[in-house]
Amino acid sequence: MLNLVAALDWAGVIVASVVNDIKSVGQGDTIAVEPDAFSVEGGKSLVDAAVVKWGRFLVLTAGIMGIKPILDVDGAFFDQHMQFNVKAPLFIVKHAFQHLGRTSLSPSL
Repeated sequence: MLNLVAALDWAGVIVASVVNDIKSVGQGDTIAVEPDAFSVEGGKSLVDAAVVKWGRFLVLTAGIMGIKPILDVDGAFFDQHMQFNVKAPLFIVKHAFQHLGRTSLSPSL
């Protein structure tokens, strides 16, 4: 599952391309989910979509890091990094956690 990050102008093109590539090789299945995971509701939407589609899931999160000289770092640059690297993974894992007890391999919660 890929999250379409609306904050990035190019995200829709990249996500659509990756989804098509995965499906075209026939080695897996994926879906694109539009709500950004930067909010509690967006993280829940991502987890809910995975549960509906597959009934189970593995949470892997990847961040993004831009490069700027320290004197050029501003509040917007910092906030974007916090959204990608802290808020989104936290909100995804928060909602995924409640599903851990549903597997035979995880301890009861």
